[in-house]
Amino acid sequence: MDMEILVSAVLKAHGFPTTPNVLTVSVARLVKIDFHPPNMLLYAELDIQRGFAFNANLHINPRIRHRGIGARLQAAYEEICREARVTILINNNRNPAFWRKLGFRRLNPFRQMLLSRHLNIAFDKGSMYKVV
Repeated sequence: MDMEILVSAVLKAHGFPTTPNVLTVSVARLVKIDFHPPNMLLYAELDIQRGFAFNANLHINPRIRHRGIGARLQAAYEEICREARVTILINNNRNPAFWRKLGFRRLNPFRQMLLSRHLNIAFDKGSMYKVV
């Protein structure tokens, strides 16, 4: 699977511009997506071999919120993860009600410990996940 083509195609399908100056997809051990058109950001790391996406950062400038842009960006991110067959991990959860509304579930402490060792990343007590 060519991740650069996948990411670009999914973002375009959701109505986002994907010119080289706003989208970078680097493929090494981790697939790193850096999408930063004006007033928004999507950064994420996908560990395809282990089956997890983490370190996701989605941001919409407050001046343009409540127009459905964030929902479209989240839907595009979930579609990319679904196509890559990875489970999404949210390990810096400042808004659990928002993530629950999107179908995320709380990661139990035992699973957090196992994943922390397996992926070598830290989780906080509010970490969540979603199988897409």
